[in-house]
Amino acid sequence: MGRQWHPFWMATVTVVVSASAAAAQSVPITGIQLEEAAGQLELRLLTPVDTDIEGIINRSGQTVVIDIPDAQLQLQAESFQQRNPVPGITEISIYPLDETTVRITITGMGEAPLVSVESDRPLHFSITPSIDTAETPTPPEPDPSGIDTADEGLRIVVTADDERPSYLVPETSIGTRIEASILDVPQSVQVVPQQIIEEQGVTTINEALRNAAGVSPGRVAADSPSVVPVIRGFETQNVLRNGLRDETFGFGSSTSLTNVERLEILRGPASVLYGQGNLGGTLNLITEQPLDRPRYELRSTLGQFDQQLFALDVTGPLNAESGLAYRLNAAYENTDTFREFEELETIFVSPVLRVIDTDETSLTLDLEYVQTLSQGGAPELPAAGTVEDNPNGDIDRDVNLGEPSLVQTENQITRLGYQFEHRFNENFTLRNEFLAAFRDTPESQFVVPTRLNPDQRTLVRFLSENPGNQQSLVLNTSLVSNFRTGSLEHTLLAGVELIQEQLEDTITFITIDPIDIFDPNYSPGSASETRLPFSQTDTQTHTVGLYVQDQVTLWEDVVLVLGGRVDLVDQSYEDALNPSESFDRQEEVFSPRVGLVYQPTENLSFYASYIRSFEPVIGRERSLAPNTNETIVGAPFEPERGTQYEIGGKAELWDGRLLATLALYQLERTNVVTQGPDSPLSSIQVGEQRSRGIELSVVGEILPGWNIIAGYAYTDAEVTEDNQFEEGNRLPNAPEHAASLWTTYEIQTGDWRGLGVGLGLFFQGERAGDLNNTFDLPGYIRTDAALFYRRGNLQIGLNLQNVFDTEYYEGARNDVRVIPGEPFTLSGTIRWEF
Repeated sequence: MGRQWHPFWMATVTVVVSASAAAAQSVPITGIQLEEAAGQLELRLLTPVDTDIEGIINRSGQTVVIDIPDAQLQLQAESFQQRNPVPGITEISIYPLDETTVRITITGMGEAPLVSVESDRPLHFSITPSIDTAETPTPPEPDPSGIDTADEGLRIVVTADDERPSYLVPETSIGTRIEASILDVPQSVQVVPQQIIEEQGVTTINEALRNAAGVSPGRVAADSPSVVPVIRGFETQNVLRNGLRDETFGFGSSTSLTNVERLEILRGPASVLYGQGNLGGTLNLITEQPLDRPRYELRSTLGQFDQQLFALDVTGPLNAESGLAYRLNAAYENTDTFREFEELETIFVSPVLRVIDTDETSLTLDLEYVQTLSQGGAPELPAAGTVEDNPNGDIDRDVNLGEPSLVQTENQITRLGYQFEHRFNENFTLRNEFLAAFRDTPESQFVVPTRLNPDQRTLVRFLSENPGNQQSLVLNTSLVSNFRTGSLEHTLLAGVELIQEQLEDTITFITIDPIDIFDPNYSPGSASETRLPFSQTDTQTHTVGLYVQDQVTLWEDVVLVLGGRVDLVDQSYEDALNPSESFDRQEEVFSPRVGLVYQPTENLSFYASYIRSFEPVIGRERSLAPNTNETIVGAPFEPERGTQYEIGGKAELWDGRLLATLALYQLERTNVVTQGPDSPLSSIQVGEQRSRGIELSVVGEILPGWNIIAGYAYTDAEVTEDNQFEEGNRLPNAPEHAASLWTTYEIQTGDWRGLGVGLGLFFQGERAGDLNNTFDLPGYIRTDAALFYRRGNLQIGLNLQNVFDTEYYEGARNDVRVIPGEPFTLSGTIRWEF
């Protein structure tokens, strides 16, 4: 039988609070019961025994506010919310107002509901809607908890166990640019939520990416703020911020995980949605948004190598009736590293303001500012003495082979934008988004090793100066429409994206003395006063992207995804030192996608897809004139193209608590710039590379309190055609086998409730160190562990990285630039929420 509706004089809401008395402590509220019978709604806050504390009742506009003093909400979830429980009541919310007060808000459709208190039960409230809802009953909106309330009567039971935090994030927008179930996306998608980031105590994107098997930091250190990971064998710089491209990520750039809610990883090409980009994959950082209730959090982390991190997260409403709300994240970190003389200081501030929040319209403004100062940065180490034998011995992994007193890099990054959305009706939604990102690098000096002398201990180096400026402006407007054509259901996305990017880059070399890798003797005075200009370039790109995507439900269990994007690219490249290399060009590139999803059951889907991508290449073809040494400069390079074929399956297991994904793929990269056949100084575009592989990932909750994220990747990435590199060579920093596991268990009941432990195993197989395959990086297994305690507003965590102090190497650029991994590292975090 369906839900019964009653006129306003029969509809009442009853709140019953049962709690335990505690003379000197706050009453713990560990569960919630919500029941409806004959038009009445009973809301019980469950604690061990009864209490005689009384609620304080106030009215504000359409809302009745009941504050319960000397109480604490001790659910795993931060709050409880139920919309439209009965006609005339639009929402009931329960949340902690402060450390010792729980607030209940009950909002009516017109004026505030009428409230009376029974004398024998001071926390038993009868609430009557103030408007007649008999003629226009409003069906309840879906409950945020995912519990179906459409059956006879309303009965919801929420306890601490029912609202446990989970690693599983079932929906994402990165794969379709529309919020959709991961089961419906015809590509492999993995999400690393904030809970994992907090439990592991990581502070960089590269460290968080360890949780995605087959993804590695590549040729930068895991603790580096630069983001250039290797995904499916190919290096990628595709980074989005809330779904919009941000070119300020990458080498020398930085960000913070302080305000990151989750990290989404889309494996494979994404040009059909986001335009130009590398074909390996795309990262999307989803940032935290304002909440409708006050919440304040302080966090402090102290760790090995003098790590000091202090963070603040405050949020809440500014005007509840208009939806005006704010959020402010701020952090300061100062830390050394395991490498000698290296120090990093980071300042981060990010205010967010939600200006409009109605059923039809929302508008949010946000700003992000990051300032980093790196001093004494150590360069990478030679392969001889680390991953290969050296007759002189082994190199200490913490040695600094640079010039610490000369090396310093300062970055200032500003990101600002807005997100606007308007629902015309249930079938049409307009979105308009803007992101402006600016990177200013006024100073950047670092040491670059070039070769190891025949004595196998003298390293030749130079000092490089690399100041620069970068900006990225993105304006995206899209319309989402739901409609039918006959028996077919359509979700149509159509949009236009305007992108303007500029990069000013200058590189100057300064000669310095060589250094003994086994007995470093620094010589800052040897730096030459003569500057050797290497490059001075200005690259500007203007792009107009027109895209359309149609998700067509052919049958109840079959969805066809068709998409295409046309990018009109106007690129200008000016080389002040080599004017002949400068060019202006226009490109028109089409990127298609075809995907098919078959979902035989609600919790199982199979998919297949075909996708293409493109990436502009800077430079011109070069060759030598016949019988002379004269260089002929040819046409600008064509964009690289990528093609992917992928099939796979996804399943929600154990009542939807666990998500498993299996993917098989083949990626082909063409138009790779390679050396010409006539001279090492020539360059042409005939190179081709290919990657084939299998990926398996599992994420979610095995048992109450037991969470897991795990994966395995087999990657066969190799050169298939080239004039410089031998066909069959493996692509660098791409292990054939990789696996990862992070799992935690938190005690759910009893005196030890809230105590948890975590274990991480991260495996990388043997990898090629360069494209010539002249040396390999050995495989390794790194073990991490965590111990944490959560109770009420307090959370304490202890993190141990590389527990067994395994010596390993994360990646390499060439045979004198091998990146050592971190040794055993210990850190502790205290988080207080109020």
